[in-house]
Amino acid sequence: MKKIHALALAVSSYFLVACASNSTQQDEVSFPKLGSTYLKTGAFIEPSAFERIQPGLDRDQVRLILGNPHFNEGLIPKNNWNYAFNFKVGQESHEYITCQYQVQFAKVEVKPQPISHEQTVATRQSLMVAEHWENPTCEALVRATVSTQAPVAVIATDQSVERFELSGDALFAFAGSAYKDLTPAGVRSLEKLVADIKQHYVEIERIKVTGHTDRIGSAASNHRLSLARANTVAQYLASHGIDRDVIVTEGRGFFEPVAECGTSTQITPELVACLQPNRRVVLEIKATRQAQ
Repeated sequence: MKKIHALALAVSSYFLVACASNSTQQDEVSFPKLGSTYLKTGAFIEPSAFERIQPGLDRDQVRLILGNPHFNEGLIPKNNWNYAFNFKVGQESHEYITCQYQVQFAKVEVKPQPISHEQTVATRQSLMVAEHWENPTCEALVRATVSTQAPVAVIATDQSVERFELSGDALFAFAGSAYKDLTPAGVRSLEKLVADIKQHYVEIERIKVTGHTDRIGSAASNHRLSLARANTVAQYLASHGIDRDVIVTEGRGFFEPVAECGTSTQITPELVACLQPNRRVVLEIKATRQAQ
């Protein structure tokens, strides 16, 4: 998850060189032993927090987003801050993965200034220049939660039933299923869906909402997750004017995949990405369309 963002001209070349060097020296990055963190079991964090992490942040800005480093590196300033973060991978509290994450800082003569400043203030700051994950799977799990849109796709139509598919990754925060876990992109896609239903359908007989997951995790936890997500979508429709009596929900877990991705049980970035189409919510609308 190496990101290079636009910085002030005075430091842009510095960060470009630093990040380019970082990408060629990935194998040289070292992490402390997990057992040496004072947290012992790591800290839970929402993956969405990492959308705000970028080169150019100072130590205080990183601290506000991620908290203090977990290996006592904030007491005496060091170039590397190390963290141990937990990410949920299922509905149960014990279903999570612990990931080691590192932020690298370097001294920079001039800090980028907000355009609201009347004059440039010269500073000597230690700014973030790179980030690293010890386990590529952790980076893949965080990446899977970042989405800018949640398209609604019509995937099948007959005389009385139309089927719509929404990406589960875009609808919900990682491992989330509750109303509060809907992402901004997910809310926008549901708003559009509600508007389309109200505009194009009359005499709605039934709307079936079915949740699906990938095969990562147990069958029981995936069934609960898929059903919970279907119920949340149904709740959203009902709270925005769709008759709840015509809505039924079902959770199918990982039993109806659209992407197989081999038989490996080892979680890798490639597997997480390959299985993405399986993480979805499907709506089947049986109704009469408005006359054109």
